[in-house]
Amino acid sequence: MWGNAPAPRVRAWIYDSWWDETYFPFGGRATSRTVSLNLTLDTNTLALAGTQVIRERQVEISFFHRHTISSTNDQSEVSFPLVDGNDGHWNLELNLTPHGSYLSGDAKITYANGEMQQFRANGRYSFFSDKTRLLLTSTWSDRGSVLWVTLAGPDLEIESLKGRVSGQKVLFP
Repeated sequence: MWGNAPAPRVRAWIYDSWWDETYFPFGGRATSRTVSLNLTLDTNTLALAGTQVIRERQVEISFFHRHTISSTNDQSEVSFPLVDGNDGHWNLELNLTPHGSYLSGDAKITYANGEMQQFRANGRYSFFSDKTRLLLTSTWSDRGSVLWVTLAGPDLEIESLKGRVSGQKVLFP
């Protein structure tokens, strides 16, 4: 996935192969299939829509040679509806404990579809600027996400977010 809010894009490849028939002691007929998807988000229909290309090849394999029996290419238009309620929003929940001017704890992002991502949180409060700067790093199977969060004022309002979450760049404001 890549792109920005008005035009996110998805490109994916799926490869599969199997034996149709095997010969003793070695060889047989095998089929391989490659599916490539090139999609964009259609905000009117709330679906990922675009083209799908299916390439299928059947090959006969023996001890010393490989012979292509058939090969096909099929291109078509496809549309995959988004899951109900999955509009891209998410909620950040912070659970912090102060240790003087340092803070530690955990955080959780809850996505629109109900899935969650857990983070470790570490940061520091500056008395001079009245701002708290936190580093959130993902844990366990969610590893790879990093988020810098700046909180301002006594109510700890989010002033900025920067980083990567679930492979997507986050930049606020």
